[in-house]
Amino acid sequence: MHHVTGLILSAMLRVLTPVILVAWTLCATAADPKVVIYYPDMREPYRSIFLDIIEGIEAELKVAAQRIPLKKGQAPPTFASANNPVIVALGKRGLKAAHGSTHPVVFGAVNLNPSQIPDNFGGILVEPDPAVMFETLRRLAPEARRIHVVFHTKRSGWLLQQAAQSAQQQNFVLKTYAAADLREVANHYLDIFKAAKANQDVIWLLEAAFSRDKTIVNNILEQAWSHNALVITSNPGYVKRGALFAFYPNNKAMGIQLGMIAQRRLAGEAVPKAAPLSDLLLALNRRTADHLGLKFPKSEKFDLIYPPR
Repeated sequence: MHHVTGLILSAMLRVLTPVILVAWTLCATAADPKVVIYYPDMREPYRSIFLDIIEGIEAELKVAAQRIPLKKGQAPPTFASANNPVIVALGKRGLKAAHGSTHPVVFGAVNLNPSQIPDNFGGILVEPDPAVMFETLRRLAPEARRIHVVFHTKRSGWLLQQAAQSAQQQNFVLKTYAAADLREVANHYLDIFKAAKANQDVIWLLEAAFSRDKTIVNNILEQAWSHNALVITSNPGYVKRGALFAFYPNNKAMGIQLGMIAQRRLAGEAVPKAAPLSDLLLALNRRTADHLGLKFPKSEKFDLIYPPR
């Protein structure tokens, strides 16, 4: 009888021990987290974007982080921890809440000039990495020669310093046009299209240069169609309206990268202050590609295609 009872208890322990260990680990994590995530408490579709990023962070960490959703105008949260946890601040709301923190901070999903970010922070911006964009452009549009970009000096000047080197590596001529207001933006595009040559000139649409002015965007897309110029952007919505390619965030992959940076901060290692986003998805306007006479190998995969079949 005692032998049977012992066997039963032994079997129960084998089943329950992993459960007890998992429960203990989760409790310890919740009580004394190594990573705390600040993120905006928003409605869909924005909520899913941040949750996808968080899923990537936790997948890389291999443990659940402490999540702190922030309502608009909410005061920076406070928490007690025996560790010195890393704060991962997502979006402008998360970044604002992390300002002045005594903890190491990693940021992501923000579109800011790096000069606006504290020097002791490190992370990833949402601006697509020009190196990834131009490598893809060279592969898919081999006749392209020149890339034209109208930019706002204060908002995007930093990005074009990196873009110049990336363009040279892919044998592109990068032509930049600084603009302080919408009038200058419109005048620059007028000059660009006057000299544009079919399939050789690329328009890189930076939203910061025209504050999402629909009239200017529509005019650029119409002129690009008329002159057989290629348009690349970071906004998939513009591809739906006629731009050729959009390079936009792979949210879960971005989260994985942020998880890696958080681990480096936990280990006391140095991290980049502000890196452009290299984990990108690619959208294509099939009708525009046909209009330009572009053909892609069957092995080429696009994450979004307009118009859908």
